[in-house]
This record gives sequence, structure tokens and C-alpha cells, in this order.
Amino acid sequence: MTVEVFHVIGFMGENYVETRYRRKGREGESDWMTMGRNKTHTGYQLRRALDLQAQAIRSHLQLK
Repeated sequence: MTVEVFHVIGFMGENYVETRYRRKGREGESDWMTMGRNKTHTGYQLRRALDLQAQAIRSHLQLK
């Protein structure tokens, strides 16, 4: 499984943090699945978004 967390800095302050994952199937095929996406306009929102995405990863992997 591959997990990516990235911060996108968009035009006119449309910034967000997105988390997605890819897991290979039996026949080698794979698609990216989005786990979450949160808008970020301030440093606090960025930190909060990263915390929320980490929780989503833990929940998905059932590592609570």
C-alpha cells in the first residue's frame, strides 16, 4: 500500500491538504483512492488538517 499526504497551494488562497492511497489488486491493477481533503488558509488550519488526515489513515488501517 502506498499512502500520500500532500499540501496543495492553489490560486487565490485555495490551499488544501489531501491524503490518498493506492493498493495493488490481485492482477496488479491499482487506483488512487482519496481518504480526505481539508482546506487550509492559516498555519493552524494546516496543522489541524494534517492531524485529521493522520486520524483517517489510522482509522483506515485500523491501528487505533
